[in-house]
Amino acid sequence: MRNLLIRYRVEILTSLAIAVTLQIVIWAESHEQLYLLVYVVVLGLVLVFLQSLLISKLFSVRLSGKFGDMMHKFRLRSRLGIYYILPMIFYSSVALYIFQIKEPMLREMALFVYTVALIVNTINMRETYSKHFSFAKHTRVIFNMIDILIFYFYAAVLVDMGLTRSVFLLMLTPMILLLLSHQLIVHIYTDWAAIAIMLVTTAIIVMAVDMLAFRYPELIGFNVWKGPLFITNIFFIAVHIWDTRFAGKVGWRPYLGSILNGLLNFVLIAVL
Repeated sequence: MRNLLIRYRVEILTSLAIAVTLQIVIWAESHEQLYLLVYVVVLGLVLVFLQSLLISKLFSVRLSGKFGDMMHKFRLRSRLGIYYILPMIFYSSVALYIFQIKEPMLREMALFVYTVALIVNTINMRETYSKHFSFAKHTRVIFNMIDILIFYFYAAVLVDMGLTRSVFLLMLTPMILLLLSHQLIVHIYTDWAAIAIMLVTTAIIVMAVDMLAFRYPELIGFNVWKGPLFITNIFFIAVHIWDTRFAGKVGWRPYLGSILNGLLNFVLIAVL
């Protein structure tokens, strides 16, 4: 354990420093220090970017020669959204959640989950920088986790705001498109067919959310506490099905397993 702490001290310390800014955000919002809150959030975003840059500089393996320069530029472009933009979106979603949700326990739980996820993602970032052409399987699992957490924090904010049906769905759709686009980038599917599938999947998710949250909310006991979990579970089912397809699995059984897992989650959430 001690050796792991020493080995990953850069990742842990920088992640904790970023988490401190969110703890200050909690304090600033509680004491109505809005100017301080804005400054600290901006500082946090800068630290998130600098953390990604630092990990890249310290641990990215760069090949020598002309081929090495070409590979370095290729990796920088291909991983810009994954290792720089995504962590900033993750931080922003948590900061927005902390600002909107007033329950202290939920805020601290969100901060704890974010800190653990950030440390895991940063360690994974370090380990995968030595890979030149692909992402490891566990890397995709971590990205799935972060996408689902981002979606949950954002959905929780929208539910808590008490928006009308049209405004809620209108604000939720861009986040679905953004996170599904990230899924396509991670799995290296960026052709027109993949984009068409992404649009269809987005439409299905929006229609499912519309049914659960606005048309038949009494069927599942939809409220401000369970609502974000129900909505996130819909997104989880879609990501799980995508993973099954991208893994090259054939037949109906793998997809049935994804759907059954999602239905089980619905039951568990409903009985909470």
